[in-house]
Formats: sequence, structure tokens, C-alpha cells
Amino acid sequence: MKISAIAAVAVMLAITMTGCAGGNVGNTGTIGKNKAPKHWYNKTLDYYKAECDSHWKANLDPKTYELTRSVTTSGYIQKADGTKEELPVSVCKEYQDENNRFGYYLTDLDGDGTDEVLIGIVDDSEATKFMEICIWHNDFGAFNPMTNGDGYYFYLCEGGIIRNDTWYGSQTKTEYMQYDSENNSWPMIEPETAPKPLKCNLVPFDEIETRDAD
Repeated sequence: MKISAIAAVAVMLAITMTGCAGGNVGNTGTIGKNKAPKHWYNKTLDYYKAECDSHWKANLDPKTYELTRSVTTSGYIQKADGTKEELPVSVCKEYQDENNRFGYYLTDLDGDGTDEVLIGIVDDSEATKFMEICIWHNDFGAFNPMTNGDGYYFYLCEGGIIRNDTWYGSQTKTEYMQYDSENNSWPMIEPETAPKPLKCNLVPFDEIETRDAD
């Protein structure tokens, strides 16, 4: 996982979310000094729909969708003729696998009244595997502070806790964090017992139309 320097350690907020049921209902709220527009995530979802439906062959610049991504390292896809096509952002292998389906999940991670957007894989696994999380940032607006993938994922757990699995030598390192929207941060936490990853009902991108940004 890669996290922007802006997403530093800050105060953890208490929240009350208990599961994934009904999480796809959008909310409107105030985050820090900026008010999140109603359905702030529509252009963000348009961006991910276009890329996920094409298995990241659309080669779009997220800035044209008013989305700021902290991960700016360019990547590439391997074409059938053996050549490489440069991409505006790095892309994990899951996005390029044409057997995968992708979807989104809306949920208010910290109980401030505004939904965050989680992008993951539509499959029959016991827990939903997410590669990206997008938020409404105090300064940047629609913002993607973190990405994962290449066999390592984010998991949404009970209580709005995010489990983050990362590569750590020959082992998988597991950490837990909880979103603090007021400070645009993801402070690490140490639960007494490991929270259970949830199975979430993603909205598949290939079953929706492009949204109007209202």
C-alpha cells in the first residue's frame, strides 16, 4: 500500500457502523472546513467504471474526473504484441485480469454523515477484497489516498475498521486503521481482538450506467 504524506497519524474517531448491509445509500455531510457536495463521488465512479470495464485499457487521467490520486507513479500494461503502453497511474494486476469483475461500495466510515467509496472485486470470497479507497478531502475534494492490490488488499471490518494487508518480506503484514475525516488521516489502531472482515454487496460497474455529476 502507498499512502500520501498528507495522510499522517492523527486522532481516532469513534464510530458506530456495524456491518455492510445497506451501505450503498449515499449521504451528504460536512467534513472539516469544506462541505462535501451531494453525491460528490459521481465523477469518481465514472472514472472507475470506465477503467474497470476496460480492465484499465481506457488509459484515463483521473484529473479530468476531478479526482486527485496520491499515487502518481506511472505504470504500464503489456499489450498482446509485446509492447508496453504507459499509464497515467500505476495499475495492479487484478485490474488487468479480464476474468475479474469490479464494483463499488459506499459507506460512512467515521459517522460524519458523508460516505466514502471503496473499490473492490466482485467474487464469491468470504470477505470482500478492496484495492482502493476514495474520500472527500478537506482541501483536494475527491481524493484517493491509498491503493493496494497485486495479491494484497484492504478489508472492511466491523466498526468501520480497515484491515490492510501488505507485502513484508516472505510474510504478509496485517495492520488496522480507522479513518479520521476531520484530519484527513488514517491512524493505526491495535484492536484487542482481530475484527472480522465483512462480505459487502458491491454494485458491479458493468451493471450501471455512467452517472450524472450532480
